[in-house]
Amino acid sequence: MLLGMFFVLFGSTLHAAEKPDIAEIRKAAEVGDAWSQGELGLKFATGDKVLQNFQQAFFWSQKGAEQGDSTAQNTLGYLFEYGQGVPQDYAQAVTWYKKAAGQGFAIAQFNLGLKYAHGDGVAQDAKEALLWFKKAAEQGLAAAQFNLGQMYGKGEGGRQKNENAYAWLSLAAAQGEAGAAINRDMIAKELSSEQRRGAQDLIAQLQAEIDKQMKQTSPSPQFIANQKELSSWLQSIKPAAGGK
Repeated sequence: MLLGMFFVLFGSTLHAAEKPDIAEIRKAAEVGDAWSQGELGLKFATGDKVLQNFQQAFFWSQKGAEQGDSTAQNTLGYLFEYGQGVPQDYAQAVTWYKKAAGQGFAIAQFNLGLKYAHGDGVAQDAKEALLWFKKAAEQGLAAAQFNLGQMYGKGEGGRQKNENAYAWLSLAAAQGEAGAAINRDMIAKELSSEQRRGAQDLIAQLQAEIDKQMKQTSPSPQFIANQKELSSWLQSIKPAAGGK
């Protein structure tokens, strides 16, 4: 089972400690600053330091998204996906996730992978799902690492690769991803001693590549630090059962 929608739908391009206060963000957004528009839209969507308002979230996210801000594009995708502040439209959700994902935004890459995995707003395509989960996983996103490991273990989107499955699930487990350790241990039972050694080497290689990328990138919530905060926000705005 792949991790669902509410784990890491949102994200921003700056670490929380680097952000200006809400008054400064609003002022800049009102004069057309794309990053500030994206941040303000995200805050209205999550109810962070403002009263949650999906109409305002859509208004500001659309403005930022049209100027190319990846945070705004990802938030706009969420709003279209769940019909928050705008009529539900899966195809539009995919359009905006693609724009943000194409800029290397890990959370949008994860969200796009989910769309391809489930066939929401786009033709179901396991290969595309694997591709986008891999891009997000390589940026250190634990939920994407979990889904990638699951797909490798089941041979979804390509041939079964138990060593790869073990490696990615191990990386997800190291970040505390629920269920990753259990699934990794199930895969381990199918590995020979030689395959286990190969998987351990792969873990070290993948972690080194992730660490290198993180050192070259400004800290952001998609890199572990703010995942718990994001998850908390998402749980608070989760649509009622029976609807999206």
